[in-house]
Amino acid sequence: MVGRLALLVASLAALLGLLEAGLRAVERDLEAARRDAPQGPLHVPCGECGAVYRLNPLHPEVDDLGMRRGASGRPAPGAAARSILVLGDSVTFGYAVEAGRTFTAVLARARPELEVLNAGVTGYGVYNELHDYLERGRALHPDLVIVGLDPNDVVNPRLHWDYLAGHGLRIPAASIPDPCFDRAVALPVVHSALARALHLMLTEIVVSRRQPPVHLTGEDFLQTIDLLLDYDSRQWRWLRSLLGELHRSVADDGAELAVAIFPLDYQLASTYPFHPQSLVLRYCAEEGLRCLDLLPVLRAHREEFPFEDTWHLSERGHELVAQAIEQHLLPKAAGAGAARSGQPTVMGGRGRALRRASRISGPQRREPHPRRRAGRAPRALRLPPRAGRQATPRPPHALDPWLERAHARARSEPA
Repeated sequence: MVGRLALLVASLAALLGLLEAGLRAVERDLEAARRDAPQGPLHVPCGECGAVYRLNPLHPEVDDLGMRRGASGRPAPGAAARSILVLGDSVTFGYAVEAGRTFTAVLARARPELEVLNAGVTGYGVYNELHDYLERGRALHPDLVIVGLDPNDVVNPRLHWDYLAGHGLRIPAASIPDPCFDRAVALPVVHSALARALHLMLTEIVVSRRQPPVHLTGEDFLQTIDLLLDYDSRQWRWLRSLLGELHRSVADDGAELAVAIFPLDYQLASTYPFHPQSLVLRYCAEEGLRCLDLLPVLRAHREEFPFEDTWHLSERGHELVAQAIEQHLLPKAAGAGAARSGQPTVMGGRGRALRRASRISGPQRREPHPRRRAGRAPRALRLPPRAGRQATPRPPHALDPWLERAHARARSEPA
């Protein structure tokens, strides 16, 4: 009896070993195909950079600033411009729509006097966005920084990053919202191809049957929207810490930070019971941030199908978001019309934040931050319009040494 049990265990172990080896071989082939594609992978690790990975600077869809080509709007040389930098994930990047249909591109066409830069990267969360701003975004000297906040920004990023940028990616401890979940679930899953496959299969089954829907990602069924319903949870403390650091950094640079809060598609139902956006608005009130809740405007146009899937906006969704951001977060254009239907919820800043907001929404300007006065001379981009401010063309890669090194390696390689 003992011998038969031992034989059964050995056979099962051998079968599992063969399955693991076969799945790893398939994954290696898929990763090699992605890496060796004619245009190259869209995402690449960036060494010791804080953002963990970036868009591939040699990919044809990536422009000279390391952003999605065609999703930004830059005024012609010599045109007056204020600069808007939008940080975000695949929603901001414009997954599932053409670059010219993203809300940043729509904004740029609607407001040609503004420079609108789309720094969205698929798979990014607030941790990546903070470090991308510190390492690259602040060198662009934006007047206004808008960060797109999604409910799935608080999930463990390991599974998603592993898929996007390859196995073995360096994962900083500070990027993990819940270290206990990371050790108990995420790490064992990513270390086994068989565990990854079984976890994805189980996630698909659970997500398809759970009502009301509460899933935050397509890679994991254990992390649900209720993570954001407790303001004192690990995830919320982690999120507040990162947003606070981003807020301080942007303010130190003499700019304003605003938050655009994106919903999930299943939240558009009028009877949906969970609305963590209210806690984001609470945080904005406490910190004096201007925050724009996009749930009301997208819900008002639910019949126009503003989503392609649970997370990503359709072309119509991008148009609606562009209209809401233009109306509530951008400086008013001359001859601006009446308010549009489907009003989003806006939490205005208080105290110092409102005084900061006045520098971009009106002609009055406060004195620049002491660090800005001591650190560099005023740029033409930041002069008031009456002084004949002109946008200064940026030489490719001059703002990012990592981009310059990547292109230098490409130039040195034989054709």
